Amino acid sequence: PALRWKLANLETFQRRRLRDFTAQADALDAALAETQP
Repeated sequence: PALRWKLANLETFQRRRLRDFTAQADALDAALAETQP
């Protein structure tokens, strides 16, 4: 059960990190778009 919990925890963490990465990428993309002439 402990291993299964850890695995589920890892999957959730990975998904959350992916969402954070996507949000950062979007913010960076928007910032770059603003600096383009």
